Amino acid sequence: SHSRTCSKTHSCFGAGLLICARAQFPIRQAGLTTILRVNVEHIIEENKERFPQPYRDMANFALQTFLSGSINNSRERVRRNYNTAIPQYYRGRIQLLLPLCISNPHAADLALVVENHDSFYRAATCLTLDMAYNNARQLARPDRDWLQP
Repeated sequence: SHSRTCSKTHSCFGAGLLICARAQFPIRQAGLTTILRVNVEHIIEENKERFPQPYRDMANFALQTFLSGSINNSRERVRRNYNTAIPQYYRGRIQLLLPLCISNPHAADLALVVENHDSFYRAATCLTLDMAYNNARQLARPDRDWLQP
């Protein structure tokens, strides 16, 4: 359960959406709800140099709000069109890249890397769009909807 993985306070925003240091976002997939576990603090602390300006210079707490909202929007986008999730091959595993549209809902700023862990999906890093495109093109032609050369 979520309480075992997160000792920090959190807020529930309907449909089981939890926002905290280890946020969990339900994903509807083939009639089943799958949990996407996201360590928002880790993504920011380890990858802040990958964020575009002005987000790179923002306080981590403020950036967490932007990133959490962007992840929720991406989850909804994938729910509406599963082709939004682009596969990449990394260290012997297939991962999915999801668009993170922070500044504009129609243009991705970063790609969220998501791994399947059987009973849930986990996201712990993000890539620049150039990094994501280079990784994705090795497996399949990336969806031109959000990931372009």
